[in-house]
Amino acid sequence: MDSQAEALIKSCVTCQMHDKTAVTCTPPLQPVPLPVSAWEKLATDIVELFDTAPSDCRYAITSIDYFSKWHEVVFTLQISSAKVIKFLSSVFSREGNPKELVSDNGSQFTSLEFETFLAERNILHRRSSLYYPQANGEMERFNRSLKESLQTAKLEERLWITFTTDFLQAYRATRQATT
Repeated sequence: MDSQAEALIKSCVTCQMHDKTAVTCTPPLQPVPLPVSAWEKLATDIVELFDTAPSDCRYAITSIDYFSKWHEVVFTLQISSAKVIKFLSSVFSREGNPKELVSDNGSQFTSLEFETFLAERNILHRRSSLYYPQANGEMERFNRSLKESLQTAKLEERLWITFTTDFLQAYRATRQATT
């Protein structure tokens, strides 16, 4: 009778969906190889800031060059593919087009408009795994540092844009262990 009950439970879809005993094993992290030169591989992301953010700083679009660890940040009231394209166009006009761009699967990065923008510039688009922000860990770590600095700006009652400029200057001037 026990084996019949066990077989019934194993074949029941509802029982399997509510099974809390399954142990999930996360695969080992694969390190991202360091690019050969600057501006070869770039990551970008959108950070939703705090509810108490100034109206023009509701979101931040961020990017990082994997080789030089150079960060770019721009604040915006609303987020769309057009805003991301405008930000990246500005960055690319100063630094040149990267060979590869890494992003998450946000709708701004998966739109036809964004894919066309990258295709016109011959940029390979790589997207990180769904619901797995660790796949773009370097970008996520910077976003956390940015949010922490903005909390400091809020406590000190300083303007976010000015404070972020100072933060980026200090962050960029700090020696990076990998570079």
